[in-house]
Amino acid sequence: MIIGEALNMLKKIVPEIQIEQDRQIIGFRNRLVHAYTNIDNAVVWAILKNHINPLKAEIEKKLI
Repeated sequence: MIIGEALNMLKKIVPEIQIEQDRQIIGFRNRLVHAYTNIDNAVVWAILKNHINPLKAEIEKKLI
């Protein structure tokens, strides 16, 4: 949730920044916040396990 909210704020402050799959990340944040009883923990874990490090690397490259 924090990552999606931070990305949403970053896009408002720096609208020209391009983050791969930013809409999906923000949309997933919204789903977590508003439909948390219908979220499959295995899906959340798979997303984090497979996508958090590439996202971190992409953001670090763009902010440095």
